[in-house]
Amino acid sequence: MNPYNLLKAKSKLKSVTLSSASIKKQVLAVIGTLGIVLVILMLHFHEIKVWVDEIGVSLNRCDDTHRYEGFSQSRVDKSGACRFTSLHKNTTHASPRVLYYNTHAGTRENMKGVMQSLGMHLDEFNSDIVAHVGNTGRRSRQLIREGHAAWVCRNYDVVIIADTIPHGRQLFESWLHPDPRKHCGSKIILEMTNRFDWDVTDKFTYYANLRKIIATTHNRLYFVSNNNAEFAWLQDKLGIKVSGLKHILRPLGLSKSYEYPSFLPAPSKSALLSKSEYFPHLYKTMEKDYNLSLTLIPEHERKYGGPATLLQFKGFLEFPYQYSVMKFYENIAYGVPQYIPSSRLLKQILNGGKRACSHCARVEALEGFVGRFDIPVRTLDRWSGFMDFYDPLFEPFVYYFDSFKELERIDGMSWLDADWKRVREKGPQFYHSYRKEILDGWRNVFGEVLG
Repeated sequence: MNPYNLLKAKSKLKSVTLSSASIKKQVLAVIGTLGIVLVILMLHFHEIKVWVDEIGVSLNRCDDTHRYEGFSQSRVDKSGACRFTSLHKNTTHASPRVLYYNTHAGTRENMKGVMQSLGMHLDEFNSDIVAHVGNTGRRSRQLIREGHAAWVCRNYDVVIIADTIPHGRQLFESWLHPDPRKHCGSKIILEMTNRFDWDVTDKFTYYANLRKIIATTHNRLYFVSNNNAEFAWLQDKLGIKVSGLKHILRPLGLSKSYEYPSFLPAPSKSALLSKSEYFPHLYKTMEKDYNLSLTLIPEHERKYGGPATLLQFKGFLEFPYQYSVMKFYENIAYGVPQYIPSSRLLKQILNGGKRACSHCARVEALEGFVGRFDIPVRTLDRWSGFMDFYDPLFEPFVYYFDSFKELERIDGMSWLDADWKRVREKGPQFYHSYRKEILDGWRNVFGEVLG
């Protein structure tokens, strides 16, 4: 072989060898970098997930089309922004055109009953598809910029935001945006059922925005409460006196017909039915220290069959964990005897041990309202006037026990004797007439909003 050609071949071989080594080195560097990135992602998974949820409410919700109560959501433009299209627009119905912006099945069924009774049409939007519980200001601002608030409101005279109010903060906070084209064009009713600031983490900004809206936006934002506590809670947290807080409209007490749940034992008229979810330690104490015939709904079971199930037992034992709950009204309307601790005993229970519910009722908060805000009703210890469980209006249809020994005596009574107030008969009679008052109240609300 020619020496020159041999030298040239060796040079090429060396070049290939060097090139392979360089590639191998680069590949190892890339793998190392990817490993570092993977470790960082694993260490900060929760923070990254929250960030993604806030800017996109998780990508799969924007990529795919989902249908909720007559609406669809899909990604339709090249920018990748979420756009929303209605499956049925409420343009063929007579005024007023009303949208229910809500996530809770119980409040939805109640409002459908209200609107049907008033002869009015109702469209629904499940706000859970655009925001999570405790909706953040960042997510609210993004939805406003993308035109969600303007789109939602464009076909409606009134939008009712219900459980939970922060799910819909982008609608009323849109009024603070400098571009009027981004504003919600509807009047808004906040139907407060479980505190207007439920799970909000940026409370300082949230409260400041609401104070500004209340001060500068007239005849556009209205408040309705379904219990005695909400108006005091609102004013206490905002630190201002809010005018026009006059509509306390309880649920209609409606319930669908459900089959008896398979996870419960056979019904027993000698046993009280109860749910230990929010006070597990208390039920363990009762089981150990008292002779009670209790059938417990499993903690993980959210659906128990409604009043139809409860009526097949002696009654329902409830330890209030909120200032009011939907089933309280349903049970009265269907004649379910309810056994509840007296306000004195409830205060002792709530203040005397660890609770499994971070959002359980706080007696100290209600005691702080006394003397500062109007108490809707008068009760012996005053603070309990903010809790519907102790409202004199409902007292004839509720049984109160002041000690666990007293509960033990009630538990030992027969099915008939334990209902000495005849709640099974009188509860439905009362609620039949009370519904007319509730509907008149909603009729007045719409008259005020649209008048």
